[in-house]
Amino acid sequence: MADDSESAQFTALFDKPTPESLRALNMGAFHRFVRFVFQRAGYDARARPLDLLSGVVIDLYAFEDGRRHIGVVGVNHAPEGEKVTERQVKRLQRASSVRKGGEAAFLVTTGSFDQSAREQARRIPNTFLLTSEQFCRYIRYCQHSRYPKGLGLSVLIHPNEFSDQRESWQSLPGTHVLVFANNKGGVGKTTSARQVALNFVAKGLKVLLIDLDPQQNLTEGLLEHIPGNEGQVMAGGAGIVQYFTGERKLDELVQPAFIEQRRIDNLFLVPAHPDLSLLDTGGAGRPEVEARFARELSALVRKSHTSSGAAIDWVIIDTPPAISLFTRMALCAADYVITPARARPSSLSGIRNMLKTLDTVSQLRDRPPRLLGCLLTHWDEDEHSKETYVRLEVEFDQHRSRIFANYIRFDPTVEKLHGATQHHARDDYRLVSQEVLDYVDRDG
Repeated sequence: MADDSESAQFTALFDKPTPESLRALNMGAFHRFVRFVFQRAGYDARARPLDLLSGVVIDLYAFEDGRRHIGVVGVNHAPEGEKVTERQVKRLQRASSVRKGGEAAFLVTTGSFDQSAREQARRIPNTFLLTSEQFCRYIRYCQHSRYPKGLGLSVLIHPNEFSDQRESWQSLPGTHVLVFANNKGGVGKTTSARQVALNFVAKGLKVLLIDLDPQQNLTEGLLEHIPGNEGQVMAGGAGIVQYFTGERKLDELVQPAFIEQRRIDNLFLVPAHPDLSLLDTGGAGRPEVEARFARELSALVRKSHTSSGAAIDWVIIDTPPAISLFTRMALCAADYVITPARARPSSLSGIRNMLKTLDTVSQLRDRPPRLLGCLLTHWDEDEHSKETYVRLEVEFDQHRSRIFANYIRFDPTVEKLHGATQHHARDDYRLVSQEVLDYVDRDG
C-alpha cells in the first residue's frame, strides 16, 4: 500500500506523465503506480503476489453487476531502449484467466516491444501491449474523461485503444474531416458549418455534412421539404440515430442535400434526429466508441475513393452545444477543428472546456487533429468585442493556434437563411472558407 508521500507523488505524476518520469521510478514504485493508474481509470485493481509462472502483478475487477474479475496486468520496468520479447508476452498469456477464460491481459513497460512480442500478442485475442508513451497517452486521456470517485456513476476506461494491438486508422490524402465545436451554444456552429460547406461546393468540391446535434438545425435546413407542409423533412426516418443503434451502416445514411426543394450538387448529408439526446451518455470517455466512429467514417471516405463517382473532398461535422459523447466522437475523427465564438467574456469558459476535451481525445490519435483556430461570429466593433479578442488570442496562442484573420460581422438574418446568405455575412464566410483552404494547402 502506498504511503501518503507516495500517493502525492503518484498524483503529481498522473497529472503530468512522461516516459522519462516513469523510468525514474524504481521497479516497486512503477508497479504500484501502474495499479494507481488503473484505479483512476475505474478498475478495482488489486495487487497480487508475483506469480512466477505468468508474471501477473495486478488483478483487475469491474464493478458492473457486482465485482467480477475481468483481466490481469503484467509490468516490465526496463531502461530506455530495452525491448520486451515474446518470452514475456507468452508468460503473461499463461495466466489461467487469459488462457482459459479469454480475459484481457495488459503488459505495461517503461521500454518498448520487439516485433516478436507484437506478433505473439496478436496470436491470443485480448492481449494488449503498452509502451511508456502509450501508457502516458492513456493517462492523459483518463485525466479529463472520468470523475476519479463515485464508482457506479463514473465510467470504466479500458486501455485497449492506446495499445499496439488497436486497429489504427488514418485520413486518406485528398479528403479532410473538419469539425465545428464549442461547448457554448448560440455561437454560430451550425451556420458556419453550412456556409463553409456551401462555399466549398461552389468551388467544385464534394462535401458530406454530418449532423450530430439533437437540435437538428443543420438537418432541417438541408433536406427536401414536403410541399405544402413546411417544417417536416423527407428523411424517411433514416439518420445518424440508426447508425448508433446498429440498425444501419454509416454509408447507408448519406442523403442528397436540398435547399428549398432544390438539389444542391456535390452536397450530401447524414441527418440528425431529436432522439440523439436519448443516446447521449454524456462527456465521460468511451474510447472504443469514439475510435469506432472515426474508423467507420474513414471507411466511408475510403469507399468514396474506390467508387465510380467523385470522391468526398471534405467531411464537415456539426456538433451539439455541449461536451457530449457526440462531440468527443467528432473530435476523435477530425483532421481539423474550428471553434466559432462570440467575442464576449462568456465565451471563454466554453472554449476552455472544448480545448481541454480536444487535448484529451487527441490521445487516441497517432496524428492529433489540428486546431485551425477561433472563428469570431456576431462581430461588432465595440469595446466588449475588442477586449475579449485579446483574451481569446492568448487562449488560442497557448494551444499553438490563432484567431481567424477574417471574422463574421453581426447580421441578424444570417442564421435564418439555409442557403448562401445574400447579406454582408456572405462575403465574410467566403473569405473564411478560402482561409481554411489556404491553411490546409500549406499544412500539406
